[in-house]
Amino acid sequence: MDNPYASPNPTNAFGGKNPTGLPAGGRERGLVGHVRVLGILMLVHGVLALLCGLLFIAMAIFFPMIFAAMEPPPNARAGEPSPEFIAGIAGGVYGAIGLITLIAGGLQIYAGYQTYLFRKRQLGIIALIVGVGASLSCYCSITAIGLLIYGLFVFLNASVKEAFELGAQGYPPDQIDAMFNPYTAR
Repeated sequence: MDNPYASPNPTNAFGGKNPTGLPAGGRERGLVGHVRVLGILMLVHGVLALLCGLLFIAMAIFFPMIFAAMEPPPNARAGEPSPEFIAGIAGGVYGAIGLITLIAGGLQIYAGYQTYLFRKRQLGIIALIVGVGASLSCYCSITAIGLLIYGLFVFLNASVKEAFELGAQGYPPDQIDAMFNPYTAR
């Protein structure tokens, strides 16, 4: 009597394209199943950081306009900074935060797409580290730090490194995932 709850035996369903000769699922799974999830999370976080960066750039443009329209208070002391000076500093700070957040968001979008395809692992690690720069906006800080920790666990796994090497050789993501999946039965 067969056990209906037993794991299926791995099969070689790649028509001889398996580079090591191992059957499908013949490798240690590790965290390979998390790579595509990480890629999607990087894409989503990158889009949100990009939108946040655009908001900060808009604030850098409009904040000085608002301060320029203001008149100095009648009881202003001689040593106090003028509204134009404050507007310049605020515009510069908002602009710098917006630019850093835009760069981090754009890099995470590109790296997230490449991660989803099992390509450019080093770029993914760099994008996660640069993504923490979006913490300056305070909007993305918790998600950026959480994504960095989760991403480093995934990217530094030995099975994931091997999967990215297969991706660099041109294997499609579905085939790479199947090579590491012990439940592949085709």
